[in-house]
Amino acid sequence: MNVFKNMIIDLNKVRGSIVNLLDDCLMLADAAEDGRLSVRADTDRHQGAYKRIIQSVNQTLDFVAAPFDESSAVLEEFSKGNLDVKMTGDYKGDFAIIKNSLNTTIEALRAIIKEISYVLSSVSEGKLNVRISGTYMGEFNKIKSALNSTLDSFSRMISEINSAAEQVSTGANQVSATSIALSKGAFEQAS
Repeated sequence: MNVFKNMIIDLNKVRGSIVNLLDDCLMLADAAEDGRLSVRADTDRHQGAYKRIIQSVNQTLDFVAAPFDESSAVLEEFSKGNLDVKMTGDYKGDFAIIKNSLNTTIEALRAIIKEISYVLSSVSEGKLNVRISGTYMGEFNKIKSALNSTLDSFSRMISEINSAAEQVSTGANQVSATSIALSKGAFEQAS
């Protein structure tokens, strides 16, 4: 009879361990679903293989949370206009793809902003022959094309104004020359 009592006690301990494991796994899953990636299960509630399972789940969450936390910090700075940020962690697989994509996006934006700043600064100094020349994709290429088209239109307009000014100047010189000739003729005739 004592053997059965001990088996029941042992089965209840195993049942309790499995319930604790299930409770912690469900708690971690709910936290992850809610976006609370910093939540971890208490490994001291478990023993043996169950403890190793919870340690592995916690460690997996650490591996997931690290690139997520770093990318969030980089995006926060990026949203404030800080383009001198990038992800630096040593990530593998999909996390490396996210890191490289984010860093490439920041570099592309930094490059086009640098070119736009240079072009606009040059235009403010009267240099109208500058253009954005870098190779860009997607919306960055649309920005490049729009600014270069604007500068082309502006240059044509200035050229037309200069041409009209030259024509007015030529006309004024001709009127002046004719006026001098008439004045000279009138003076000679009066003499």
